[in-house]
Amino acid sequence: MKQLAILLLLVGLHTASYAAPEVTELQGTWYIQSMVVDGAAVSPDAQHAADRFTFNADMAFSGVIEGVTYGGTYGVDVTEIWITIYATPELAFRARILSLTADALQVQMIGTDGNVYVLNYDREL
Repeated sequence: MKQLAILLLLVGLHTASYAAPEVTELQGTWYIQSMVVDGAAVSPDAQHAADRFTFNADMAFSGVIEGVTYGGTYGVDVTEIWITIYATPELAFRARILSLTADALQVQMIGTDGNVYVLNYDREL
């Protein structure tokens, strides 16, 4: 019984540490600050230096990705902590929210090149 209580406590602590963010916390504009590609920290190059996302309350999305401006919609699966961005009818991608605070957003995604990206955004340039 004691082991079961400890197991339940540990599961509860693990679950609490991965609490899903509220959609309202995501709203606003996020600017790229740094990247990790397949475990190696890299500075955003000229192609990514201006990357940014704006998430609006009406679930509209706008952004600049690799110098191209997109606009569309987004959805948040708060049970799994995923953002799905529908940038165009032909382009959609998913990112897992690793952390979200008032001023910082960290997401993980797999690029079209097969690399794993961890992207760090701030609310300021």
